[in-house]
Amino acid sequence: MRLPVQTTAPKVSYRNYFNERKGTLERIPEGITPGFNWNQGLSRDKQVEHALKAKMDAQRAYLQENELFPKKVSKNDTGKMATYIREHFDSKVPNLETLVKNSKSFFTTKEELQESENLKPIAAAIEHLEKNCKDAAFKKIVWGSSDLMSNRAIATFNPFYPDVVFLNILEFNKLSETVKDRFSDKLISTDSPMHYIFHEAGHKWVLKHLTNKYKFIPNDWLSDEDRLYFTENVSWNAGRNPSEAIAELFAMKISGVAISEQTVKRIAKYSKEFVKWLS
Repeated sequence: MRLPVQTTAPKVSYRNYFNERKGTLERIPEGITPGFNWNQGLSRDKQVEHALKAKMDAQRAYLQENELFPKKVSKNDTGKMATYIREHFDSKVPNLETLVKNSKSFFTTKEELQESENLKPIAAAIEHLEKNCKDAAFKKIVWGSSDLMSNRAIATFNPFYPDVVFLNILEFNKLSETVKDRFSDKLISTDSPMHYIFHEAGHKWVLKHLTNKYKFIPNDWLSDEDRLYFTENVSWNAGRNPSEAIAELFAMKISGVAISEQTVKRIAKYSKEFVKWLS
């Protein structure tokens, strides 16, 4: 069956519209609601870009005026920037004991975690890392409320305390259910209750082998194509940036989940060193 197809655009008729907010008379196409006769997405991108630049410039000016940031150091000179941060801010980072003491948290051990049936997988994950990947193992466990991490985080890695994994006591109450729900929604890459410990261990591996606490991967954020690939084929978390992608793939590898050849090729763009470790 053949149907006629119109190949020419219909004639556009215009009407006048008075924009009270701007105080201007505008000419818009018939049938188009005022405010939708231009590319809103493109305009918003420009506005956001302008706003971010203004905020960054204002922040930099504030730091320089208050002598918190050296004028002679270029924002692109990561080596000098790292040295500056190390000299001026490391001394202000509280030691771990002080940090824990001043928060609603406390130290715990694998043995104490094993006493709870719900938390045995966490203890098993920590023990598994000690035996199979010492570079990513944690020597201390801090157990507490969300005041040391974001509210929804199950576990957190802090580059200033690389031997410590911070656990959110509120989020561990229904660990198995949480993992199952997030895995089914493709937010995480495995359905293992050990996933969150392995993921944070992945961040520790990245810190030790690919970066330092003053300079994080990548050379750039994920390309749009790679971001979409990792989001759809690994997890939403992996689509955020290369560091998260590596942490998710690290968790998959440690959990024994197969990683496709295509995924390995994609992550190789951002870290050939990690691909060596995978193999």
